[in-house]
Amino acid sequence: MKGTILLIRDIIVNPQRALVVIREERPYFLVFIIFLVNIISSVTAQCMLASYGFTPDMLFVVFLSNFMLGITYFFILAGIFHLFAELLNGRGSSTALFCLFLVAHMPWVFLTSAAIIFGGITLANNFIFYLVKLLIFIWVVFLMVKAVQINYNFSLAKTFLLFGIFIFLVMFLIIFFFAASISMVMMALFH
Repeated sequence: MKGTILLIRDIIVNPQRALVVIREERPYFLVFIIFLVNIISSVTAQCMLASYGFTPDMLFVVFLSNFMLGITYFFILAGIFHLFAELLNGRGSSTALFCLFLVAHMPWVFLTSAAIIFGGITLANNFIFYLVKLLIFIWVVFLMVKAVQINYNFSLAKTFLLFGIFIFLVMFLIIFFFAASISMVMMALFH
């Protein structure tokens, strides 16, 4: 128990050491608990920022959809990164990367606190909330970069190359699907 609390503290205070420990030991139960807390935090923040009330049935559906989409997101993300890391001669484990990515998203837990503090109606409070959200996003990206760097023993330049390839792939797919949907609409209009 003491080691678990120290590991969670190290994710915040000393992420390099925490990520190395997670890569080596792969504490699946702790990673799953962190993921569940993130999902609960996300659902809580969504409920607090929503302008209408949630019924218990709606809460369950929102929780279940966030859980399923989250697992799918991390599974696909780890798989794509692992594929491109292998192409760049990286030697690491996809399951370790999956665990590291789940843990790297732990700072999103603080979004609930930000929603409680800055979830007011005024524009200034919303601006501060979104600023906090941006800072948490930057922190998560930093942890993801460190996770890839640690898992595959990449230099920082190679890690940024891997992230650049991923961003290029995502942008290409977005443009491709947007162009395909526009062309389908145009074909339907002029056919």
